[in-house]
Amino acid sequence: MIWIKEYLHILQCPSCGGDLELKEYPKKNILNVDNIIDNSNNSNNNEYKLLCKKCNKTYDIAEEIPILLRK
Repeated sequence: MIWIKEYLHILQCPSCGGDLELKEYPKKNILNVDNIIDNSNNSNNNEYKLLCKKCNKTYDIAEEIPILLRK
């Protein structure tokens, strides 16, 4: 996520043109009948999204690449 922080000043919301900020959210645990994955011992229990400061839309980040598509 370090490169995204460096380029936040040039990224903008595709919907309204507002400034984006990097937000950290807790990851949800995945439960499966055959297999239970518990993320409580994992040191990286958070996921990051970009949040527009103007319109409050959020944009996912997949494999450190922001998904800035209009919905």
